[in-house]
Amino acid sequence: MPRPQLTPELPPILVIDDNTNHLRTLADIVESEGLQPLCCQTGREALAACEQHEVHVAVLDLRLPDMDGLALLDALLRSRPQLKVIVHTGYASLDTAIAAVNRGAFAYVQKMGNIEELLAHIHRAFHTYLTGYSEGLEHEVEQRTQAFIRANDDLRSEIAERRQIEAALRESEVQFRQLISGSVQGVLIIDPNMKPCFVNRSYVEIFGYDTPDEILAMDTMLPLIAPQEHARLLGYREARLRGEQVPIHYEYQGVRKDGTEIWLDSKTTLVSWGGKTATQSTVFDITEGKKAEAERQYLEQQLLQSQKMESMGTLAGGIAHEFNNILSAMLGFTDLTQYEVPQGSRAWSNMQEVLKAGRRAKELVQQVLAFSRPADHDWEPLSLALVVQEAVVLLRATLPTTIAIHQHLDDTRGTILANRTQLHQVVLNLCTNAAHAMRDSGGLLEISVETVEVDQAFAKRHPPLAPGPHVCFRVRDTGPGMPPEVVARIFEPFFTTKDVGEGTGMGLAIVHGIVTSTNGAMTVQSTPGAGTTFTMYLPQHVDAPVPETRDHPGVPMSQGSECILFVDDEDILVRVGQAMLTRLGYDVVAYTNSVEALEAFRAEPQRFDLVITDQTMPSMTGEALARELRSIRADIPIILCTGFSHVMNAEKARAMGIDAFCMKPFAIHDLAITIQHVLQSQSTGERH
Repeated sequence: MPRPQLTPELPPILVIDDNTNHLRTLADIVESEGLQPLCCQTGREALAACEQHEVHVAVLDLRLPDMDGLALLDALLRSRPQLKVIVHTGYASLDTAIAAVNRGAFAYVQKMGNIEELLAHIHRAFHTYLTGYSEGLEHEVEQRTQAFIRANDDLRSEIAERRQIEAALRESEVQFRQLISGSVQGVLIIDPNMKPCFVNRSYVEIFGYDTPDEILAMDTMLPLIAPQEHARLLGYREARLRGEQVPIHYEYQGVRKDGTEIWLDSKTTLVSWGGKTATQSTVFDITEGKKAEAERQYLEQQLLQSQKMESMGTLAGGIAHEFNNILSAMLGFTDLTQYEVPQGSRAWSNMQEVLKAGRRAKELVQQVLAFSRPADHDWEPLSLALVVQEAVVLLRATLPTTIAIHQHLDDTRGTILANRTQLHQVVLNLCTNAAHAMRDSGGLLEISVETVEVDQAFAKRHPPLAPGPHVCFRVRDTGPGMPPEVVARIFEPFFTTKDVGEGTGMGLAIVHGIVTSTNGAMTVQSTPGAGTTFTMYLPQHVDAPVPETRDHPGVPMSQGSECILFVDDEDILVRVGQAMLTRLGYDVVAYTNSVEALEAFRAEPQRFDLVITDQTMPSMTGEALARELRSIRADIPIILCTGFSHVMNAEKARAMGIDAFCMKPFAIHDLAITIQHVLQSQSTGERH
């Protein structure tokens, strides 16, 4: 029949379907006719919408997640007896269709069937609403109901009706295939034996196949699933077929045609296919999203590790500062006492051993400082390959013959800016660690140097690297390797896998500190049973300027007569400093309080020829004291001392105009040379 003309003033049409795609399609169809769809996906939403809005026509899918479709039909008609409900479903049987009409449905249309038929029913329903021929409609519904009832008694009519339904289903399937084939989602339908029955083009492309036939020819879909996922997904399938509740939305790993694994987001439901229960899976490829998430987690771990190393460095710096103060007193008083006993005597010899042990302790503190904030050392352009060659010469003599060394140092052009001594320390530490891992069973130690280009992505993953050319130093051993939990802590200070007495656990922490101080980075790859590889990346420098250095000439320890203001908050260090300076002939005025020292200087600024002050003091830091002293007397020479400071180093001290910067502990001879050099520079008008 011709469609009645509809007007824009018509009330909205209630569209009820739990499938988002079907709901969107129905809404588009309704809107194309100039009607306003009121969309609902559950029975509760539909009832609420029916109460809130003036609706006279509804399109109802009988299969809903929260209530039976026929029960919803009854509820809608109780709420609005004049409501024209068009049943539009793809899962109902003929009996269900009859039941729907018997309960008052306006019409019954097979889902994905003839759209023109659906539109005709919608137009007819609105036409009935507009013309008010409700009695005629009820009569027509009664006639249709009687026809369906008679069909139950008439086998021939029933067969004919069923054939019509089958034809509609076939047409619906064609439309379904056309709709699914154009979807960006991958769609797969499998039978109860897991054999693929249908795939769309997107599914074929996601899994890297050329045609759907390649997948449809499979006896089972298991080749499309990663082996580690088989047990879980087969469990879901069996439980679903038993009618048990299982997740319908989950992620799993699939396998492409070329064997690569991909991550998929899947939604699985039971459908009817060919008259049998089948399983439909709709998938999205989320591999890139998974990679991005893994990248984010890795960067978070890197940040946490960096923060932990920074905290460890702060702790190590504090320990070094206190230890340096203790060493200053021990070495200072021992240094003084050696001049009070005959040279060559037993007491003198014993004190030499004390001084030797103290110097070793001082070197250990310097290693701790190299981890926490590497001390300022003179940097120079160096060929990393040549430094490695020098270190290997020393290393080879210490290794057993069961360990072979292979070098790949073809690239000698890779120049870096670093301290030669520290670089030797890094190379020897990494190589001796590798040799230690192979000392029981022997093996191969591979050492290589090459230039590489660090890209933006790699630099982001390994701070503080910056994109650009780098020199890469790699040490690989064939030892037993390390488990992941050991690798995660390998750069922590005092962490070691060696036996008691074989290592302090500071080696790799110091190496890490030295490397990061040059804006480099380190990586470690290790697998139990497959050895370990340490890789170091250092920025490549071309024509790198060598930092300015000043070497003290060999000056003998001499006596002085000048007046020196000595300031340190540690009483014992004041006493040892005062004793050293007095022995050198200087007139010493000492304070343990920087504020008091400032007031004494303010009272008699011309009395003092030199000021020696500690940096870290509670009342006023050495840096602040130096500024106050210079504001009173601009030409006063100042020597700044510290055991360790996060805020002061030699470069900053020079920038402030400090004449000399000394690291504790220092020997009396070194102190004498420094004082003499500063005073001579003062007399000639040059800053030290």
